Amino acid sequence: MQVQQDFLEASGRLNYLKSDYERQKELMVDNVTSKKSFLKAESEYTITMAQYQSLKKRLSLMNIDPNTLSGENIGSVISVLSPLSGYATSINAKKGMYMNPSDVAVTVTNTDNLHIELKIFEKDLPMVKVGQEINVRLQNDMNQVYKGKVHLVNKTINSNILARYFIVILLKLFIKMFAHLWINKK
Repeated sequence: MQVQQDFLEASGRLNYLKSDYERQKELMVDNVTSKKSFLKAESEYTITMAQYQSLKKRLSLMNIDPNTLSGENIGSVISVLSPLSGYATSINAKKGMYMNPSDVAVTVTNTDNLHIELKIFEKDLPMVKVGQEINVRLQNDMNQVYKGKVHLVNKTINSNILARYFIVILLKLFIKMFAHLWINKK
């Protein structure tokens, strides 16, 4: 609410300071006013314009339209839109809590490309091929069998200088689910 109030105050001051600056400018041309008065009016106008523009940008970042903001519609709630769709997997913010720009308020996990990542032993690597079909049972429903395919076989070295191999299996799942799976040998 403070940013909205500061913006409206700067907006109100800006109109007055602009007209005063233009008046002082005309008087300066006619040598009716001192240069000091003109420079003071110019300085106040420039400073307030910078504050106004800065607050306008901050309001835009907060999804508040500065063009429609008035004293009658100052809001106490700000909607924060996620840049991606998915599920909120952790909420770190609480009502009334102050957050720094670097703080993570909510972690949103995009569910469009969920997959199973399975670590396998080096000796089992020749048995796994991209495109190979697999069957998966989820821990919460061992009767239902889901079909998937091996999408990627990756080989990396971890910090312990041991080879770590894993496969990525494309399958529609939910976040952090446990699964029992077996690979079809074809």
